[in-house]
Amino acid sequence: SSKEECNYPQVLTFKLTGKTAVIDAIEILSHEAKVPNKVDIDLGIASSNTSSFEKCDSISHLGYIVFNQSDGESRELKSIPIGRKADLVRLTFHGCHEGPHNPHKQVGIAAIRVLSEEKEGAELNLPTIRVQSAASSTLPLRIKNELDPKISASVDRLERLKKERAAAEDFDMAARIKQELGKVYALLIAFKESETQMKQAALDEDYVQASRLKAERDERRDAAKAALVEVEQQFAGNIENAANLSISTIKDQSFLSERSLRSKKEDQENSYNTDDEESTDTTSSSTSGEDSSDDNGSTSHSGRSANDHPLAGVDGAEELPSPEDIETNAPTDLVHKVESLFGSYRAKCFFSKNWSLREACLAKMTLMIPEICSAGSTGDADISEIIFSIIESSNSDKNVQVNLSGLILLDEALLQLETTSKAPISMTPQLSRILVDLFSKMADNSKKVAESAEVSLLMLGYYDVSYVALLATKRVRSKEAKGGRTVRARLHFLENLSAEFGVDVAWKKIIDFALLSKAFDHRDGSVRDAAKSLVMTLATIHGNDVFKSLEGDLAERQLRELRMGLGQV
Repeated sequence: SSKEECNYPQVLTFKLTGKTAVIDAIEILSHEAKVPNKVDIDLGIASSNTSSFEKCDSISHLGYIVFNQSDGESRELKSIPIGRKADLVRLTFHGCHEGPHNPHKQVGIAAIRVLSEEKEGAELNLPTIRVQSAASSTLPLRIKNELDPKISASVDRLERLKKERAAAEDFDMAARIKQELGKVYALLIAFKESETQMKQAALDEDYVQASRLKAERDERRDAAKAALVEVEQQFAGNIENAANLSISTIKDQSFLSERSLRSKKEDQENSYNTDDEESTDTTSSSTSGEDSSDDNGSTSHSGRSANDHPLAGVDGAEELPSPEDIETNAPTDLVHKVESLFGSYRAKCFFSKNWSLREACLAKMTLMIPEICSAGSTGDADISEIIFSIIESSNSDKNVQVNLSGLILLDEALLQLETTSKAPISMTPQLSRILVDLFSKMADNSKKVAESAEVSLLMLGYYDVSYVALLATKRVRSKEAKGGRTVRARLHFLENLSAEFGVDVAWKKIIDFALLSKAFDHRDGSVRDAAKSLVMTLATIHGNDVFKSLEGDLAERQLRELRMGLGQV
């Protein structure tokens, strides 16, 4: 384990003995109390007998894993499928889970095992663990990032369903989903392995072998797609009821309780079809039924039951008051857009003075997004334009819960639009404004809002990572820079963005931003630590050029500390 009250990042490097081998998987068992949070994984290949990553001929950044908070007694095992050659393995620990079980803020690893084709494993002087390989239980990040967007979206939906069923204590179904997904993952891994081998054979000009591998790749790809379709069909009745867990547990999703999920399922199976038709019809008759609702908002149609409530599926919807009429000073264009897509009752909720109604309305919109995106455009306005206008409005809301609900809607909308849209999502001026709002929210007093904004920005990076990085390196105003919170948030985000997208992020502009913000000499120690951690991550990805770019701007002592930090625990 690391020293007490150590500085982060902490780096652990170990060398495989013998000749270069293909690593099948790395198994990491965390300490029961000194649990790391985020761990970056890098592989190095060296022609010489070296233990230094700086002397490697090539370095591959695989991505990162995240360990969960521990109860002080349980250990968590991570099995990471690799499928690459390596002489050196480097683990970079960016921090730890703090708590009563870890008073000195340390990280510890109980055991590490490297499984390869050449040997059982290269082990450190730690207790050996005996576990079965679980190579297909997870999909490596390097493979997932290369998947077709539709396949990736299907995988995400099934993963969310698995987590939702586990959260609802339906462990039998969660186990079945995990088992079936494991089969799909094994096929996807095999498909990518064939593709990698095919490309290598082509580079070696072994075209006969490349042709054989191409046929094998295509066969495996078709098998993986067929298996995925079969799994989706098997759980089709449950997928549409899954809560949006893709945003991670940092977001407050209390409105998506098990009761609300059951209510949503009953609504869709029974008499809620009428209201769904209202929400997507642009004629005046589409909202006349909702306008005729009584003061309780529960009988807008004759014989309408509580399950037909316009906010059905949202926890506690029946107990909420009826929305007041929309005030005349509300933006007319946005009112019409919301009514055209979601109906007049929900439009009243969205513009209500009651924040509970605004939050519930956004939650209902999130539940409706998959069906709306599948249906296509509505009227003269594009679906994405309407949704992004709604999110712009919710971003400016003074209520934290409304902010969080809007960010959850944004993430679900991006996922569904990517899946159903014929053209890729473009970085429009409207979406650019949302990006600017999200960057300001990363420095919000509410930790949940700040972390949720960062997650949304990372998701937007999949559509235009260069533009997101450009905005992230925009100069911080002098007043905000002195306080430190805004600069620290930007540095943390840029590190995570770089770790997620690797060489696709221009590192020189990031270094310029850190220097311009005086991050390395900032009066706030947490800003200085964030700057150091950022440089370590950039150097891990881009090599020694990162350190060279800082020569002349940092003192020799600072550069020496950074270089030492990259090569030692």
